[in-house]
Amino acid sequence: MICKIISVDWESALLAYSTKSLSFVKVKLRDNKANVLFWESVEANSIGRIELNGLSPASFYSGEIEFSGGVVPIEFETLPEPQGEMLGSYAIVADPHISCKTENRKGRFMLESAMILRDVVGLCNSLKPDCVLIPGDITNDGTEKEYSVAADILKDLKMPYIATPGNHDYHHGESSIKCWEKYFASECGVHDTKSGKVITLNTATSHLLAEEVHSLCSLLEKESSEPMIIISHYQLFDNEYICRGGAKKVVSNINEQEHLLELIKQKPSLVYAGHQNICSVKAVGKSFQINAPQPVQHPCGFIYVSRYANGFYHKFIPISSEILRQWSSISGEQAMNLYNEEQWDSLYREGKDLSQTNFLIKM
Repeated sequence: MICKIISVDWESALLAYSTKSLSFVKVKLRDNKANVLFWESVEANSIGRIELNGLSPASFYSGEIEFSGGVVPIEFETLPEPQGEMLGSYAIVADPHISCKTENRKGRFMLESAMILRDVVGLCNSLKPDCVLIPGDITNDGTEKEYSVAADILKDLKMPYIATPGNHDYHHGESSIKCWEKYFASECGVHDTKSGKVITLNTATSHLLAEEVHSLCSLLEKESSEPMIIISHYQLFDNEYICRGGAKKVVSNINEQEHLLELIKQKPSLVYAGHQNICSVKAVGKSFQINAPQPVQHPCGFIYVSRYANGFYHKFIPISSEILRQWSSISGEQAMNLYNEEQWDSLYREGKDLSQTNFLIKM
């Protein structure tokens, strides 16, 4: 049986499971005060989820998951309780990779990509963040048709979105760039939100553009206690955990931008990157770089961020279908074995532990 907590906050957790045969699943948990809580699936399934509600903040839980084939242990910890009212919120939807291809690849959904993005739009509309941030690769091949489909889906968001291009969005060079300018260029730039100032960096060619570096440096040099939110397709800081595969992981000309990097380190800020989509959080001075998951490849979801007086709460929101999510994991493992490419390892993509997708950043 596969059984793990995939999402947690200060009052709830989401359990995902997979069994070899149809089974009812029962959950029994004990908290730090020896209180016992119970949950049970409504239907007998081989793949599913159970919402664990009514939990206490900053509490350690341990217990057992019972199914027809036996019992497995489980343990996790909830996040601290927020302080005060929510000040703002946003969602990070990285690399939706809208595709017109009819075959999927190495655990990444192509055929179902539009359906999955529609699902994500619906989830965002239910969560009601102030805005949605998209750090690149909205499309898979940068074609006019893919751009058109993506724009049509994203227009159903009930809140504004802020986007920056990725390398896939520029896949066909000038023709793809013209499509980006036609459909999404207006969503780039600097935006004031309830959670802080959001700045987009165009790193689609893996290079930082001189004019954007100058603009960002000017903003960072201004005295302000307000945190800054930066979205970039490629990482600005190297992350030793994200080390597999041959694709570029950081901006290729980042060594020429020492002044910019020092300014970011000195300023409380959140840098969100896509591209690799390996769940990982890296502290750099007073800032944090978060590599965000993608909805169309394991772990198949996005990050919902809510800001309170004590910091920014990050919570992983999986796509609605646990069956699709687990298919991506299985297919990625098969691709890893067939092609001998370690970057498709599901555990690697999930990050070191639950704290890489569900965490509080104090600012």
